[in-house]
Amino acid sequence: MERLLFLDIDGTLLDWKRDDIYPDTVLDIRKAQKNGVQVLINTGRSFHEIPDMIKTFGFDGIISACGGDIQYHGQTIYHHSLGSTNIHLIDQATFDQQLFCNYEGQYNNYMPKSLQSLYQEKYKDFLFRFKVEYVDWPLSDDQADQIMKVTMLDFEMGEWLKPLKENMKVILHQADEKHHCAAEIIPSSHSKANGMNHLKQWLDQDVYMVAIGDGNNDIEMLQAADRSFWMSNGTPSVRQYASDVCAHIQQNGIGDALRKMGWI
Repeated sequence: MERLLFLDIDGTLLDWKRDDIYPDTVLDIRKAQKNGVQVLINTGRSFHEIPDMIKTFGFDGIISACGGDIQYHGQTIYHHSLGSTNIHLIDQATFDQQLFCNYEGQYNNYMPKSLQSLYQEKYKDFLFRFKVEYVDWPLSDDQADQIMKVTMLDFEMGEWLKPLKENMKVILHQADEKHHCAAEIIPSSHSKANGMNHLKQWLDQDVYMVAIGDGNNDIEMLQAADRSFWMSNGTPSVRQYASDVCAHIQQNGIGDALRKMGWI
């Protein structure tokens, strides 16, 4: 039976306070792989937004954009974007309100050129996380067709969301001290859990799946796994969806979970 370990990035593998993975965590992931465990990334980030040091780390696979793209040992086995029709619906609902929207594609991120000064002044503490191209708006159909998800800040639920809810879903994230709320808009059929299940079906063999996560967009992943771990630094309300708890990210939570599994 294949043993698969799925790791979230932000708050699980990467600490917001660092640009690299804690050394002890690196060593324990390597030990697990040497022991025959396949270790995969399962992230809400689009592929473009994943740091190069994670892409080149040697993970056995990368599920990105909440299940929208699946790469396994360098081979793309699933890919599905939001689509230009949905992107233009989001344009219409958000542009006039000057909402912060990062349109995350497989190979590019886009933001409106006309809002560049506003974004850079209001969100300078957040924009460093994104590799953004400011372009004329609205996006062309070719640009829109490669968008995997849309990330928003200072997000508030409202009537403007109604046209989006038929075939898209909104995932809310815990607000930080500087912004009201963050949200991700993805196709309604996408989730980290669906990404795991797509891979399982493609492998067509018995697998034992373990997931480690910390935030709201990890809930379905934690529920879909045979065993799951909530990071002690995670969103408290997410704890109930995991079968177990592992240490804080700064205390090598991933290594703690691997030891509890007996995989290292």
